[in-house]
Amino acid sequence: MLEGDFFTIDSIQKEPLLAVDGPAGLVIHCVVSLNSSHRIFNGHFPGNPVVPGVCQVQMVREVAEAALGSKCRLVSADNIKFLSMIVPSEHPCL
Repeated sequence: MLEGDFFTIDSIQKEPLLAVDGPAGLVIHCVVSLNSSHRIFNGHFPGNPVVPGVCQVQMVREVAEAALGSKCRLVSADNIKFLSMIVPSEHPCL
């Protein structure tokens, strides 16, 4: 939905998350580039563009889908906290 227009995936690396008794999951390392001229920034916010939180969540979903090769769905999100703003002119690559 946003990949290819709002952001592009530059690289994805996967590695197993290991626990004492064996594999416990998967760690995904990803580098993405933001399109700082995207129309979303015209309204969020003019003169001081920041990546909207809903876009950050969608980016995580799309990166997970690319890494896993299957569709993902956010089942629950009761308490999401964003610790800092992403300003595309200052952080074009994440």
